[in-house]
Amino acid sequence: MSSVYEQRPWLTLYPAWVTPDLETPFANGVAMFRARARAHPDAPLLHYFEHTLTFAEVDRASDALAAAFVARGLSRGDRVALYLQNVPQFLIGLLATWKFGGSVVALNPMLKTQEVNYHLTDSGARALVALQALYEGAGREAVTGTDVGPIITTSELDYLGASPPGALLATVQRREVPDTEDFVSLVAQFDGRSVPDPGLTPDDVAVLTYTSGTTGRPKGALNTHRNIVFNSEVYRVWMQLAQGDVVLGAAPLFHITGLIAHQGVALLAGLPLVLFYRFDPAEALRLIERWKCTFTVASITAFLAMMEHPDITTRDLSLLRSGMSGSSASRPLTTTASGSPSSPAALRRSRRPSSRTSRP
Repeated sequence: MSSVYEQRPWLTLYPAWVTPDLETPFANGVAMFRARARAHPDAPLLHYFEHTLTFAEVDRASDALAAAFVARGLSRGDRVALYLQNVPQFLIGLLATWKFGGSVVALNPMLKTQEVNYHLTDSGARALVALQALYEGAGREAVTGTDVGPIITTSELDYLGASPPGALLATVQRREVPDTEDFVSLVAQFDGRSVPDPGLTPDDVAVLTYTSGTTGRPKGALNTHRNIVFNSEVYRVWMQLAQGDVVLGAAPLFHITGLIAHQGVALLAGLPLVLFYRFDPAEALRLIERWKCTFTVASITAFLAMMEHPDITTRDLSLLRSGMSGSSASRPLTTTASGSPSSPAALRRSRRPSSRTSRP
């Protein structure tokens, strides 16, 4: 009988700490989250700029939002569209939808009115959670003719705690959005309530992530709970993520990268996830130092933006031990003693096709 390595020769390329087969550790995303929330309720789950939300706080908020969804007529199998940037409300909305047995429709915040309308119609979304500015700019007109019922709007200024808005949010103002419900108010209204366990199976659809539509109309890819949990486990094992690691949320949460390599691994491994509304190189560098980030996944464009920013020479990035990238050619970085890349210009000149971990 041939060995497992003869049957699957690529296994000879696996590092020593990766076994030939990985098990799916939980049946669904809710079970994955609750295992950590119950074991370490006071551990940090989200760092949003300077404010921290614990596993228990996110659990309670998503319980309340799930109860609100059900009170507004949603039930198992319904779809909730999230039209948000990288804010805590995305993860809370994701978990809340799963808790009542629904599926999330992840919308790119750059979509315009006709595009949003197409995604809502194609997915059959029954509810929408949107940033105030996005809803007023495109969402209000886009819901016309769709099956969307309850509409919940929120501000990127929510969940900042007592911290003043930083440079990224300096010009943002809260809005009154008629004919919608406020996210924070709704969570407060249903605080302390929860919904019955919907009995999610591994094959239930967790998230619809849409293709970009480069060769036709965007198509909704059905990501099951098994997909989410297993691929989060792949990231956890391959990147050797464990207690003490901190994930920088550099990729968009609506994208499959942000779904798995940020939210999924944070929930599975019980790690803090650092969010900062949208990618900005100066803020990314500041937060890597501030929260002692150890891991991230981002595009080469994002890595180059950080490397070319003047703050790269002043920030302590020494704990950022590993990262992954895609969408363009890359190669491992060389770093100085402080953890900063030694020569961004040299990196640009010598990039070669690769897809590997950068380990300073």
